[in-house]
Amino acid sequence: MDLLRALKLIRRHKTAFLAVSLLSLLVVVLLPRKVGAEPTVFTSSAKILIMANSIEAPSSDGVLPGNSLKVWFADQVTLQELVTSENLLKRVLAKLNLDEPWTSFRGRVTVAPLSERNANIYILSVSGETPIEAEKCADTLSTEFVEYVQELSSKEFASTRRYLEELMSTADLRIKKTEAALEKMRQTLPSDQENELLAKQRIDIEAENQILKGEIRTLQQEAQQLEAFVSGASTVPPWQIVEQNSPAVASLSEGLAQERSKLLELQTIYAESNSQVVDQTRRVADLEELYLGQVKKVAQSLLADRKDILGSKESILQANNARLKTLWGRRMPESERLKLERLQRQLDMYQESYLQLVKQLNEARVAELSSRRQGAISILERPIGAVASGGGKQSSRMRDLALAIPLCLVLGVGAAFLADYLQSSMRLVPRIEEMMELPVLAVIPEMPPDVVDKWSAMKQQALTIRSEEKEG
Repeated sequence: MDLLRALKLIRRHKTAFLAVSLLSLLVVVLLPRKVGAEPTVFTSSAKILIMANSIEAPSSDGVLPGNSLKVWFADQVTLQELVTSENLLKRVLAKLNLDEPWTSFRGRVTVAPLSERNANIYILSVSGETPIEAEKCADTLSTEFVEYVQELSSKEFASTRRYLEELMSTADLRIKKTEAALEKMRQTLPSDQENELLAKQRIDIEAENQILKGEIRTLQQEAQQLEAFVSGASTVPPWQIVEQNSPAVASLSEGLAQERSKLLELQTIYAESNSQVVDQTRRVADLEELYLGQVKKVAQSLLADRKDILGSKESILQANNARLKTLWGRRMPESERLKLERLQRQLDMYQESYLQLVKQLNEARVAELSSRRQGAISILERPIGAVASGGGKQSSRMRDLALAIPLCLVLGVGAAFLADYLQSSMRLVPRIEEMMELPVLAVIPEMPPDVVDKWSAMKQQALTIRSEEKEG
């Protein structure tokens, strides 16, 4: 729908348009206006100075700081919690004779540093409904805060000092008990010189045993080889027999080699069935049998000798093991040694802890004295007057009308369109159905006037053209 048709439709239903627009505008004008004004709040502030050496954080080793305020003002959050604590606020309310709950009063208190570069000066602010009330509350709170911090600091370090004194007494008692137990154990155990002598003897015997074990393993291997050759399990003479250089064995070995050489020559010249080859083979076999017999005798003799030496070495090893066992029995038992070392470690730990407690006690005494001095927290500037904030302005009537008029016009346009729709569908169709007693299946909408005018112009133009054609 174009704008011209919409204007014609609004003109046709101008009664509905004007009625709805005026009615909605009247409703907006007659509705009670909301007042956007906020109550005025007055804030009074005081400047608090915290000494530079009193805002240092605790040391990393857990040692108490030398000043009473180091732990309390390590950061702004801690300071905020301390200023808004229940005990302090109740004291302030009692001084002011106010029945206000301390939780409600807490919401009126704020603490902030004066600047990021100067973190030693803080602004303590209290809000109130009147300037006098805000100034009085801020002055009372700043005064009570200084006294409250000094009281808490003194109490804290007094209790800390007493606690450290109790710990020192307990540590001293533990040191004395540990020293007595350590001295009693040392009297029943060998001295350090005896332990060193026994340790040296054990080391010498263990070294000798290592040598003996190596010799015994070598003798056992040689005996096994000799026994295998003597029993016939092995046909190769052991290397121990070859190294003996026995005249009989050497002579037989040389003769056997010569006979074998002759046998090879005859086998090269004659066949295996030749009588000379057969005789020479027999002589070689007899000589080998004689040679093996002589070698076995030598092997048996060597086996008996190795067994005698092996038995002697094993006897010496057993004697050394017995001596070593005796020496180990005379040394300090492992359980006693561990107990002695544990007692020594405990003594060292107790002594170190005692020295740390002495250091902390001295620092706590200094901190207790310094916490009682005046001037650690000072009021640089007491609250004078109060600053007003809040107080919103009432909304303007003309602004409400300027916002309401476009909305009312939109509602009037909507009412005109709704009236046109109801007139064409809800009023005309029921009448037609009532008169004709038949249901309406479809409705041809009314043509807009501009379309009707165009259609009439087109028909007139067509009639004119047809009449001209007939005349021609």
